[in-house]
Amino acid sequence: MTSATNRNLASPPIPYKWIPSKDIKDWHKRVPPMIVSAFLDERLFCVCASSESARRTLIHSLITKLIALRWDDSYTLVDTSTPEPHAVIGHGIKYYQDGFEDFGMWKIISTGLWKLPLECGWDVSSRLTKLDKVTSATMTDIMKKYEELKDGRYNALDWICISPEYQGKGIGTRAFKQLLTLSGKKGVPTTLITGREMNVTFYERLGFKVLEKVVWNLPFESQDGDDTLTGWMMKKEVSKDDSGVAGVLI
Repeated sequence: MTSATNRNLASPPIPYKWIPSKDIKDWHKRVPPMIVSAFLDERLFCVCASSESARRTLIHSLITKLIALRWDDSYTLVDTSTPEPHAVIGHGIKYYQDGFEDFGMWKIISTGLWKLPLECGWDVSSRLTKLDKVTSATMTDIMKKYEELKDGRYNALDWICISPEYQGKGIGTRAFKQLLTLSGKKGVPTTLITGREMNVTFYERLGFKVLEKVVWNLPFESQDGDDTLTGWMMKKEVSKDDSGVAGVLI
């Protein structure tokens, strides 16, 4: 009697599900606009492109190419309570970084990264390239300072977001706890970097700790008068739930 009553009173499952991005029909039409809206006010892109239209073009062009580099480790969060095709409400990449490797020229060519100047304009593309060289070198140097990261072998999270219209509804924490169990490699720490201070507390609730707060001097003049860019490098220690399978309700 008690067992049956408990089952009847149990909360229904929350209808949000991580699905491998390669299994999302028309992914390239449905998901990038959501990611663009989530990152539109990210300072990284604001210092590279001053107008909203230019930022939209930059982010869309960049994500469709960079996510292609990690296509097998890309996941899309959908709301299964909506009619098919389910509403797209989030995205994240979790992959195992095996050494401080360069993507290589062939990947730049095959994914179309060489098209950025044509799609976004030379000035915007040049700013992004200069900034990437500065930030990437610093992040590699920082990781080499830590014993568990110095060989460049760890799980990394990238392009993680919840659609702005679904934020503030308690979805984010549960969703990203589940994302942490997907893909990657067991027995190694997980890292990420965020450019928003308000996100630091969110990730700390998920078990991450700040490795270092980094302030970069921009390699060009910023139009808003602030010639710096700040980022927080964070790490989560190894746990028994490091990896699992995709397609899980949260």
